[in-house]
Amino acid sequence: MLMAPDVLSFEGNYDECLGFLYDYRWRRFVHNETGRGRPRMLVLDLSRVRQMYLDAALVLVAEYHRSNLSQPDFRPVIDDATWPSGVRKSLDMLGFYELVEATATTADNTDFTPLTAKFLPFVSDDTVDGRKLDPIIERMKEIAGRTPKRVAIYGALMEAVANAKGHAYPDDMPRRVEPIVRHRWWAAGAYFPETHTLEYAVLDQGVGIAETLPKKALWEVISRVCPPEFDDGDVIVGGIKYGRTSTGRAERGNGLWKICKLVRDVPNSSVRIVSGRGEVTYFGRGKPIKKVNANPFYGTLIHWTLSLPSEQPEGLLT
Repeated sequence: MLMAPDVLSFEGNYDECLGFLYDYRWRRFVHNETGRGRPRMLVLDLSRVRQMYLDAALVLVAEYHRSNLSQPDFRPVIDDATWPSGVRKSLDMLGFYELVEATATTADNTDFTPLTAKFLPFVSDDTVDGRKLDPIIERMKEIAGRTPKRVAIYGALMEAVANAKGHAYPDDMPRRVEPIVRHRWWAAGAYFPETHTLEYAVLDQGVGIAETLPKKALWEVISRVCPPEFDDGDVIVGGIKYGRTSTGRAERGNGLWKICKLVRDVPNSSVRIVSGRGEVTYFGRGKPIKKVNANPFYGTLIHWTLSLPSEQPEGLLT
C-alpha cells in the first residue's frame, strides 16, 4: 500500500505529489533487463488527503488508466473505504471509477458529502477528433452557463490535444514511462460557482516540450532568445513567444501561443504549463513567469484557470 500526501497538488505541493505518483508508477511495474515490466497489484491509500486539486487528480487517473490500456485484462481494486468522502465524491463525479473500470470498491458510496464544485468528467483518447471535444464544450455550458470565448476554449483544447498526437510520443521515446500508450491524452475540468472560476487541464505522458522543440526547424529562432545556458523553462517561454507546431502546416500556426492566448482574451485568467523541469505560468499580460523544478515531470500538463464574469456581455460569448 502506498500512502498519498495530505495535499495532492502540482502547484502547491509539487515534489511530494510527483514523488507519490511516480513511486506508484515504478512500483506498479517491476522492470527487468529489457526495460519491460509485469503488472503488480498495488493499492493507493488516499486516507490522509485533505486537499486534492484538478491537476493531481488528472495525473492520478492517467496512471490508473494507462495500466488498464496496456493490460486490458487487468483491473485495479479501489480500496477507498478510508478515503475522505469529499475525495471519493470528487473522483466519482470526475468519472474516475468508470474510466479505470475498477473491479471493486470498498466504500459505502451513499455517505458522500455535498460539493459546491461542478465537474467535467475525465476524457481520454489517442486521436485528434473535434467530436470528442464537443461534449466537453456542451458540458461547460451546462455547469458554467454561457461560457465566454467558447470558440477560443475549443481552439486551445484542440491545440493541446494535437500536440499530444503530433509530436509528444516520438518513435525513439525512452522507456522511462513504460508501458507507453502512444498518442494518448487525458483531460478533465471543474467549475466553482462561488468564484465563477472554470478550470480545465490536458495531460500527455510524452517526452515533453523541451525535448521536442530543439528538434524542430524553428529552434534556431527560439534558441536566439534563450540564455546561453538555457533550461526547460526557457524553452517553454521561447516556444510561447516564437514557437510553432512541428507539423509544418501553415494553418497550424503557433501552437503554444494558441494555448496561452486564451487567457489574454478572458481577463484575470491564467494558464500553467508543466513539462520536464520547466513550469511556466502566463496571466495574459506581461512576461510569462518561469520556475525550474529539481525533479522532472515526464510529459506535459496544461492547466487553464479562467475567471468567468458573473454577467457575461455578448462580446465574450464567441
